[in-house]
Amino acid sequence: MMLFALCGLFAAAFQALAQTQTRDVSLPDLIVAGGAELSLNGAGVRREASFDRYVVALYLASRHSSLDTLLIDKARKRIALTFLRDTHAANLAETMSETIADNLTDSERESLKAPLEAFVAALRRLGTLRKGTTLQLDYVPGSGTQILLDGRAHGPAIRGADLFHALLQVWLGKDALDPALRRALLRQGSAGARVQ
Repeated sequence: MMLFALCGLFAAAFQALAQTQTRDVSLPDLIVAGGAELSLNGAGVRREASFDRYVVALYLASRHSSLDTLLIDKARKRIALTFLRDTHAANLAETMSETIADNLTDSERESLKAPLEAFVAALRRLGTLRKGTTLQLDYVPGSGTQILLDGRAHGPAIRGADLFHALLQVWLGKDALDPALRRALLRQGSAGARVQ
């Protein structure tokens, strides 16, 4: 009996230490966020103007390979961006805001106007995101979207699930920033097997 308990402990410890390497960023395969265990669903590198900008990782309570099923899931979620070069948060906020607008209908944009403005303002206040910094966007059931920088909360959560659903569109929507990155995050097709 004791042997089984020890084996279970070692297996749990090994799983907690398991990591995926993307560029020079080590991504834990399993994290605990707000008491919830989240698994790495997929990860990849966002490139802009021939530069690697950041590694993006999607952490979920259960695996998903489509945006539709992910949007139905009410569990905690995390999008983590680890910057590969210094990035102005204002530029990131503008790109995200434009991509969200491209993926939503007029009525969806109108209903998200106040939460999106609050998100963009909070992001701009972060100033310059230094190389190696990790920006985490957490969906917290019952609270909304929480912005964290290297694990520390920045401001209160922005209420409701709709903002986080809109943020998912940036990387996973029909007009996402990068279709190959979308496939890597959702582990679809041949891209699903590789992490850049």
